[in-house]
Amino acid sequence: FHRYLFSQSPGVPLAIGYIVFALLISIASLKYVERPFRERRWAQSRKKVFLFTGLVSLLVMATGLGLWNTRGMPSRLPAKVVALDATKGDAFYQKVKSLSNEDDLFFKLGVKNRPCRLMVWGDSHGGVLLSMIDELCREHDISAIAATRGQHPPVLEWSGSDAASNQHAIKTQYADEAMGQIRSLVKSGELQHVVLAFRWMYYLEDAPRAADDPVPTEGFPEALIKTVQTLQELGAQVSILLEVPDFGVHVPKAVALHHWRGLPLPHLSQEKLAERQLPYTSLIQRLQIETPYVELIDASPQFISHDGIVNYMDEQGLLLYRDDHHLTEHGSMRLKPLFEDLLSQ
Repeated sequence: FHRYLFSQSPGVPLAIGYIVFALLISIASLKYVERPFRERRWAQSRKKVFLFTGLVSLLVMATGLGLWNTRGMPSRLPAKVVALDATKGDAFYQKVKSLSNEDDLFFKLGVKNRPCRLMVWGDSHGGVLLSMIDELCREHDISAIAATRGQHPPVLEWSGSDAASNQHAIKTQYADEAMGQIRSLVKSGELQHVVLAFRWMYYLEDAPRAADDPVPTEGFPEALIKTVQTLQELGAQVSILLEVPDFGVHVPKAVALHHWRGLPLPHLSQEKLAERQLPYTSLIQRLQIETPYVELIDASPQFISHDGIVNYMDEQGLLLYRDDHHLTEHGSMRLKPLFEDLLSQ
């Protein structure tokens, strides 16, 4: 509950205090609840035991149903806190129609029956771009296709999982199918641009990561470079979206807790951002040398204010992040000028 309320784990002294408090509650429960029942002080007959148990069960069920029906009684919180905490990701994700109704591998974007000029291939960082890409394609009277799936890197022959695992087979098969679609569209003369969008830190084994994030296997830089080279050999213009600024805290929850309990707001300086981006600097250098025609799209300037602070909210009070590193649909619109430049090339 401490982590739920304060969005971080308790310190060691406080954790010990919680344990002691739990032990005291357990002792009180044993003395005033469990033993009286065992010794039948409160309900001396079997009929009374079943009656009391049934009444308590009904009370618990009624309380649970009431909480479920009111979605946790949001009225206990200020309206602004509820609105902030309810911030979700890219709602457009659920609206798009896939190219295949059988396996839902790809998403159609833009204007139907128009040339498919752009493909977005990536993990969930590519998925949050779909609404923005769809709007941009409609403005240019073209269509696009997207192959985006969480924790699926847009590279060939590498997954981050053990090569003998089922996850490796699933992810590499998905990548092969995405590449097959690209080959077909390039061969037809439609597809011109391929944009790779993914969470860089998640796939580099020496990058800092959350305690519950798995450590990937080695080989991502080589797999990415080989994939870009393959795309370029096919004749596609390849762009890679650099990772958006990572706050390291759940932004909507942190802002909600600030308005509710006065906890600190999210803060990320330009200097701290540069420090967090150091782990993949060497990979950027390799891409520039080994795939010289790849375009690297830097999203960070779209979020940095004049005083060198990364924005998590716009001037109207709308959140740009749905967690610590995923953009909201509204936040993804800040990248629209970058993709406008890409389509105009």
